[in-house]
Amino acid sequence: MLSGGEQQRVQLARVLVQVLAGKREGEYRALFLDEPTPSLDPRHQIALLQSVSTLARQEGIAALAVLHDVNLAAQWCDQLLLLASGQVVAEGPPAEVLTQECLGHVYGVPARVVENPNAPGRPLVLFSPP
Repeated sequence: MLSGGEQQRVQLARVLVQVLAGKREGEYRALFLDEPTPSLDPRHQIALLQSVSTLARQEGIAALAVLHDVNLAAQWCDQLLLLASGQVVAEGPPAEVLTQECLGHVYGVPARVVENPNAPGRPLVLFSPP
């Protein structure tokens, strides 16, 4: 029996085979990922998102991911759409979207945003209890 993380990786592999096998000249391709990382340990989260990022750039595939981990989104996404109660709060590059004000509004807890020491130019969000 496969663990949840192993099942997650198998599903991604199946989807990638479909996206890559169906390649036709001039055709628009998109990869939609709905919470692809929650059953994965940090090593596999990084490997998955790095693989998707590399593949999207090399193959010209649009990759859209729903992520609840704002730090994963900040590190791996070029553009973010931050929602609260189904409404758009902010959209744009991670550094413009992940601000203390926006995060406090969306999550209802204080947030501090600093530059990620492991990814210069990318924000790192630190949440603290109210």
